[in-house]
Amino acid sequence: MAAGSAPKAEAGLEEPLKQEQISHTKFSVDDEWNLQQERMYKMHRGHESMHVEMILIFFSTLIVAQIVLVQWRQRHGRSYNFGLQMVSSDLQTQLCLWCCGLFGYHIHNEWAPFTFQSQG
Repeated sequence: MAAGSAPKAEAGLEEPLKQEQISHTKFSVDDEWNLQQERMYKMHRGHESMHVEMILIFFSTLIVAQIVLVQWRQRHGRSYNFGLQMVSSDLQTQLCLWCCGLFGYHIHNEWAPFTFQSQG
């Protein structure tokens, strides 16, 4: 062997097994499940830190929005009240449309099969 080359057996142990190299007939059900879990953990490594970042962004957005709303209310009271009135009426309209859509969806899924039964 050359002085700088490593044996093939050592290199093969360091490389992870690819999907094609693994024969699922050799593993028991538990071993196959453990292998699947290990692949999933490797694929989602670092995902927990992303959740922490999302929570920090969420809380910082809440704080900034609250400060902006308080300042808007203190400096421009009339436009704040008008904007608040528009938002509340818009939310009521959206809630009404959502409930009507939910009711229509229920009628379509629950009552239509009884109404349009095939006679035969």
